[in-house]
Amino acid sequence: VMEQRHDNTGVYRYACGAWYKGEWKVGRRNGKGRLTLSTGDYYEGEFKDGMRHGQGVQILQKPEKRVEYKGEWVSDMKHGFGQQSWPSGSVFHGNWRYGLQEYGTFRWPDGSHYTGFWKGSHMCGEGTYDDNKGTIRTGLWKDSLQHGNGEQRTPDGTSMRGEWRQGKLNGK
Repeated sequence: VMEQRHDNTGVYRYACGAWYKGEWKVGRRNGKGRLTLSTGDYYEGEFKDGMRHGQGVQILQKPEKRVEYKGEWVSDMKHGFGQQSWPSGSVFHGNWRYGLQEYGTFRWPDGSHYTGFWKGSHMCGEGTYDDNKGTIRTGLWKDSLQHGNGEQRTPDGTSMRGEWRQGKLNGK
């Protein structure tokens, strides 16, 4: 059912149960609007040529698993600065590249956090991890483990520096 969809604003209901309410240009979503899926998941923000593009908020409403992203989009992908939160209480804020975390800070519910580079959902590249109990690890990371040159400082003042392999100093 289409109320208005050419140029201007209006509502369009898709056969799959999704609907869009917002601005249109040449029959495509363009400008500000809200796309709601039949599952209840939605995106509200800016569109360009029918895709999420610009600033927007995406809410995934799985039972007891609400995931929220607020930030920049390019061609239907998270791209640029944004913040995503998970039901566990974990939060990532930083830069996204083509839908994946690139650089930023991830905080876990226990207060521990990592600031640095990412490859997808893994700590990868230069970064710092603070376990929120006084131990801080800095250096290079691969697959979320310290890997390469780095240092670990503990609450008692002990410092270990050197080459790390899969989370262990000098491969030990």
